[in-house]
Amino acid sequence: MGKEILSNNMNYAFQVEYQYCALKQQCVDNRELLRIVNNENNKNIIKAWGYEHVEALKCIDPINCSPMCFKTQYPGMVIGMGYPHQTGKATGEIQVGFSFDYVTGAPYYPGSSLKGIIRSVFDQAVGNDLYLEYITDVLNEVSDRGTVTQENVKADIGDCINDVFGHAHNADVTDGTGDIFYGAFVIASDKDIIGMDSITPHGTDPTKNPVPITMLRIMPDVTIAVMINVRENKKLEDTIFDCKTRKKLYQHIIEDFGMGAKRNVGYGSVVEIVYTTK
Repeated sequence: MGKEILSNNMNYAFQVEYQYCALKQQCVDNRELLRIVNNENNKNIIKAWGYEHVEALKCIDPINCSPMCFKTQYPGMVIGMGYPHQTGKATGEIQVGFSFDYVTGAPYYPGSSLKGIIRSVFDQAVGNDLYLEYITDVLNEVSDRGTVTQENVKADIGDCINDVFGHAHNADVTDGTGDIFYGAFVIASDKDIIGMDSITPHGTDPTKNPVPITMLRIMPDVTIAVMINVRENKKLEDTIFDCKTRKKLYQHIIEDFGMGAKRNVGYGSVVEIVYTTK
């Protein structure tokens, strides 16, 4: 199999060459795939690509568009599990998909998924007192407008959801004033970026002997840049959800709720860090 996987592009190696090997052979060498995707060339590509994207966003708006950087925590981060991948023809093959950027091959968390996690917290706050209390507490920590009450949040959150994330009847429509969620990108790591893991679903029968499902994950201690253009909105700038406050609120939501799949069992946990491009 080692002779079959030749590309240094992580996406092509996993989605094309690995699949080709699985279709041709009765077994696959997952260790060879990890050796390819974690080589120094890929790490250098990711670091250079990350630098260009971080600097480009800073040029749009050095304050509100400056990326928020996080470091993954144990056990890591799982992205793209919903993508089909299993061929069913090779023993030990990776059975679920993974999200890579098509061009650079770098692990990539889509903007739509990032937007969905953040929006869900806002939506829940409309009818759930626990989420309402959470947003109120965070706003009191990050806002420079003095004390924020739950009544303040209730008064402004509807306009925030519609103008920033999209109207309730059409989540894609924001009248051109919504924040732009570019996604989250791996930009640096001194260790392996990608690793193997398994999940063992029991299904509806807790006594059933589970069959492990092999998957890829982003390893702990990998630096990820979350890229969101938090835009000024005339309707919101005089409210508790002005653009500077929203960005700080997004950062807290990402830290507190995580990113990616399997967050209920610990994956996707991140902590904010200060990352300096060199």
